[in-house]
Amino acid sequence: MDINTALKRLKWLVGKKGNHEDIDAYNSLLGWFEMYNEKQMQAYPIVAKLVINQFILLANKEQNRDARYCVKILEDMVTKPITQWIEDLREQVPLIRFALLTHDFQAELRRLRTIAEHNKIPAEDSETLQDEYQKEDIQAIIEEERNIQEVYDKMVKVPGEEYTTERANKFINDLATRLMSMSNG
Repeated sequence: MDINTALKRLKWLVGKKGNHEDIDAYNSLLGWFEMYNEKQMQAYPIVAKLVINQFILLANKEQNRDARYCVKILEDMVTKPITQWIEDLREQVPLIRFALLTHDFQAELRRLRTIAEHNKIPAEDSETLQDEYQKEDIQAIIEEERNIQEVYDKMVKVPGEEYTTERANKFINDLATRLMSMSNG
């Protein structure tokens, strides 16, 4: 049972069956929890900032969901073991790297194809009655496609570049340390 549910039950119990001393005890307990929560927020502002930011991101992403849904997601995130988060990071980093690298290449490839389309001789103006592309444009597209393939091959085949659990751990430790040193409320 979470602390808020416990406090609600105690409030109900004290309200129905409690005497004046029980009400004072409940109010003292409630005051202590409020003070504890405030101290936690002041002691760990980085956690508070990250929770607020993640809550806002969840609320914006899941626009048809209410606050309870976002809180549930945050609770699931907190209860997931750090080792599982590290493993998830280890699996995702190569995909993230590849997506970032290929994104730029894909944009350049689209640009080159647009240029080729603009520079082509239309079929109706061509002796072969087919669209004729400029040799330079075709060579540029082929070169760009080779570049994309090279990046893919490097991402898949480079043995020393595997994103290991140890590398993921180091990354998280370094990042967390840097962020905590930056956090001053």
